[in-house]
Amino acid sequence: MARSGSAIRNLCVGGVAALATAGVAWLAACSSDPPAPVFAEEEASAPAAKDAGSAPRVCPGGEGCPVVDAGSDAPAESGADGGGCPTLNTCPTARDIGRVSGDNNADQQSTQGSSSEWLKIRVSEDSTVLGASLKATFTLVSPPAANFDLFVYYDPLKDATVCTPPTAKSTQQAGISDTVSLSWGEGAVPNGSDDSRTVHVEVRHISGPCGGTAKWTLVAQGNK
Repeated sequence: MARSGSAIRNLCVGGVAALATAGVAWLAACSSDPPAPVFAEEEASAPAAKDAGSAPRVCPGGEGCPVVDAGSDAPAESGADGGGCPTLNTCPTARDIGRVSGDNNADQQSTQGSSSEWLKIRVSEDSTVLGASLKATFTLVSPPAANFDLFVYYDPLKDATVCTPPTAKSTQQAGISDTVSLSWGEGAVPNGSDDSRTVHVEVRHISGPCGGTAKWTLVAQGNK
């Protein structure tokens, strides 16, 4: 049976509401420009997606969350080495701690520090006894609960600055003193040359506290 135009339009309007709830598109013949249906799943998820993209992330305290690079470690203190202890100087700018005789008397020099540091000392040839070699012993005592290691640099064949590699070293664990003993120069037969040397010493922080009152002590003894 034929229906009037108004009856058909009323049927279309009622059908749009019913079919939109069921998630089915309405037939184009019901209206020239029918309203676009909103499906139940889209209606529930669309507002949440918009909010998630626009709302700022909030951290405890009410401030925006900082950007964190998960591929890097936390930054170390400025000027600090890998152990958190600054190196005060370099081999060419080593701190001069004086002089000891390498073949006479029992000279001794000592110094303290609280960071990684380069030092230098002159070990001189002074004895008139023919065929006496030069000797020097270096002892490093680390502060409690910390570990500093001892590296010594010199050239036994000529008087020259040596910064790498170490000629001798001591890498004891924390709680044990580090000691390095050197001997060079004349043996049983005099060599006719001055065997005095400038020895560079590197005190290197390995672990534990440093700075402030946590001080290491280095003792250099000549002719020993």
